[in-house]
Amino acid sequence: MTSTKEVAEMIFKNPPVEPGSCSLLVDEINTDDVQYTFELILTIYMEGIMILYNNLEGIDLTMIKEEHLMKPDKWFESLGIKIMVYNVADEDYYCKVALKADPKYKIMFAIKNINKEYHFLFNSKYWQDGNYAFPIKQLDKMRCLFVNGTDSYSIGFRRL
Repeated sequence: MTSTKEVAEMIFKNPPVEPGSCSLLVDEINTDDVQYTFELILTIYMEGIMILYNNLEGIDLTMIKEEHLMKPDKWFESLGIKIMVYNVADEDYYCKVALKADPKYKIMFAIKNINKEYHFLFNSKYWQDGNYAFPIKQLDKMRCLFVNGTDSYSIGFRRL
């Protein structure tokens, strides 16, 4: 079985190809699978960011802007997916990206022994009785929050 990291390496270590020439998604996504599909796409996206920006080594996170977050877009278009990034103050988001390079999360990565350079934090307002009950069931309406220290960005995906 191929991991999401291996999939991202196959995608991002090569030049992007024609839009829609590779398929990642089935034509119809069951509403029960939307969260899983979003997490899968988001993980490939973050692995791509890590490849394109050398695991964010030596990068001042406050300098990451919309154009940096859009860099994987040409590769995602090859997969038939469009990346959507918006500069937002606050949004009803599915999860938030925590980066190991961000000083406020370093201790969390150490305590939880997280080996990756990023981790997803679910929006706590949707935890109910030990289950995550996110109400949105459409891929193009789901968002991930990325905070660079000064700005907040909403990251989402839609089919081309």
